[in-house]
Amino acid sequence: MSERKSLADIYYYRQRFRNRLNTMLVEAVVESGLKKKDIAEILGKEPSQITRWLNSSRNVHTDTISDLLLAVDRELDFRPVSIHGETGNESVESQPAEIMTTHEVIEFKTDDAGVSATA
Repeated sequence: MSERKSLADIYYYRQRFRNRLNTMLVEAVVESGLKKKDIAEILGKEPSQITRWLNSSRNVHTDTISDLLLAVDRELDFRPVSIHGETGNESVESQPAEIMTTHEVIEFKTDDAGVSATA
């Protein structure tokens, strides 16, 4: 059985997961070529709601993720992987402190022309 995880680890992985989901959603929208207003019309929502969903890495409901992906003709295909790396010898605690406290910042811009992303 694994050892108990610290709150720092729990919060770190929660935020990393939310960031990855948000990045994936924005990339799917960008690749689709659809505008926010198109997605809003497909889903019966206001464009401002689509903007809120795409501009935030907050806790988004699974139904919202599914709806956004459906609007751009996509779905998730993933499986859990080990956090310990390929060798199984690495742990979160053995990673450098800066990895635990920093994250990549990706700026997303949404407007009537669509969505774009820059790192």
